[in-house]
Amino acid sequence: MNEYKVTVIVPVYNTAPYVCKCIESLLGQTHTNLEIIIVNDGSTDDSGEICKKYATLDGRIKLINKANGGVSSARNAAIDVMTGEFLTFLDSDDWFDENAIENLLCECVDYDVDMVIFNSMLEYPGKAVPRTKKTFTGLANKRKLIEQTILPQSYYLNSQCKFYRVESLLNDEGKVNKFDETVKVLEDGLWLLPNLLRVKIGFIDNRTWYHRTMREDSVMGNEDNWLARDMEYHKSFSRLLEILELESDSYLFKIASNSCLATWRILLNRAAIKNRLDLTPELLLACGEKYALAFIGKELSNYYMHQSSTAYRVIKKLNKNKYAVVILKIIRKLYRR
Repeated sequence: MNEYKVTVIVPVYNTAPYVCKCIESLLGQTHTNLEIIIVNDGSTDDSGEICKKYATLDGRIKLINKANGGVSSARNAAIDVMTGEFLTFLDSDDWFDENAIENLLCECVDYDVDMVIFNSMLEYPGKAVPRTKKTFTGLANKRKLIEQTILPQSYYLNSQCKFYRVESLLNDEGKVNKFDETVKVLEDGLWLLPNLLRVKIGFIDNRTWYHRTMREDSVMGNEDNWLARDMEYHKSFSRLLEILELESDSYLFKIASNSCLATWRILLNRAAIKNRLDLTPELLLACGEKYALAFIGKELSNYYMHQSSTAYRVIKKLNKNKYAVVILKIIRKLYRR
């Protein structure tokens, strides 16, 4: 299998305490035909110097230094120069098992698939837990792959924890699609989904080849920017729903809608904990009026089904429930637009 070149794209921004372990996990891979593209995205700590040191030690590393433009900009810079027949992504605070790429490449080649989706280990201080406990391993069609990236407690809807046959990623112009640099949250999900829709056959591997460092100061873990992040999340998810709606696959659209609704409930609960339920209309409307109305309809239907058999008693119950009052406020705001 060493005749196949595998490109690994590693965007780096201010991860000096972690990046050595990340890079060493790549240099120690049992599959040695690697193109490791490290993009230093304007780091202000020692990350750039650390990456430079490794690049001088191993010729498989291509180091790109650029002004800070965000993770999508960094990945795009690497896509522009990549030459591998296969591709995977690794965040600079994460790492691979030493035989990860060898095994993933074997699955991709031996089963002749376009993509392998694999499990990850979430590395918390003092403990590690798998991202998903699903046990299925085997061939999967396009629908199965999309389902397993959208369902709760399943595989990530992101660019990592995937192993791609580059040929399957090429668009009509013969190029790999770029990440949308205007999107700050769920940007890799918006890159992944159109690529999944082009897959003919894939493979799901429930083994945890990827180790994700769960740290509070990461972009997604920082609670200081929770409102902006939650708003951006809904905007991005609405774009995912639009893509799936065009596919006319009612099952996939349904599970994606339910996943978005479940996420909205989580975000609403966060707003309540922070005593900011007044922001709930803005949070929901971020996903667009059409989807907002659909989600509200489901919520009201849930109350109707569980609380009463008559509309009068439902409304009476709703008016006493803080959560439902917020929903009704959103409805009023929508109809005033």
